[in-house]
Amino acid sequence: MSPKKLTKRELRENKLVTYTMLAIRYVRGHLTQVRTGVILALAIIAAISFSSFRFRKIEKEAENQFVKAMASYRGEEGKIEEKKDEQKEEQAEKEKYEKALKKFQLVLDKYPRSSSASEAIFYLGNCYYESGNYEKAIESFDKYAKKYPRREFAPLALVSLGNSYEQKGQYEEAVQAYERLVNKHKNSFLVPRTHLDIGRCYEELGEEKKAEEAYQRILDFFPQSSWVEDAQWRIGRIKK
Repeated sequence: MSPKKLTKRELRENKLVTYTMLAIRYVRGHLTQVRTGVILALAIIAAISFSSFRFRKIEKEAENQFVKAMASYRGEEGKIEEKKDEQKEEQAEKEKYEKALKKFQLVLDKYPRSSSASEAIFYLGNCYYESGNYEKAIESFDKYAKKYPRREFAPLALVSLGNSYEQKGQYEEAVQAYERLVNKHKNSFLVPRTHLDIGRCYEELGEEKKAEEAYQRILDFFPQSSWVEDAQWRIGRIKK
């Protein structure tokens, strides 16, 4: 009598049994290796989970510290009582920025790889600028502009860099900073105003022709800009 043919279902079941038996035999014969592999896999999963948890924790801590720094920067930590003495008001303002400065620096020192660190560099520059430490402001703004050229604050950092150089009377360096903005961030809303800054620096350097050219660029390329009237007035003053 010819052997009975197995159905497809029976074939699948037989294969499953065979594969299961082979797997059991393999595990029994390689028990040590299997245990090691499982332990290693679990260790890797644990390490990844811990790393992810630590990263989220650091990001959160950095963000919290940055928020505290911003509160000091904006003077929201507790309203300073009104003082009639102008000198005392100026001192209070300076202390506000010095306090914020320390907190932004703390973000950088403790969480240098966090997403809050980049903004901390920019606001450090602002704090140094408002405190009259223009050398340190230049250092911070230049660092931000070079390290994060595509971030949202990059154009502002370059404008602030130019302003800082102007405060020190370094007008040639200021022009270079402003021109970096004009060349690298052509679509920034700050460009028309920056041409005005460039012209002002050239006037300080006694180069009136270059100053006039800078003002004229506002009229030629940004005729709808709010700085047109100012540019026209400055050109008229030069031509007198």
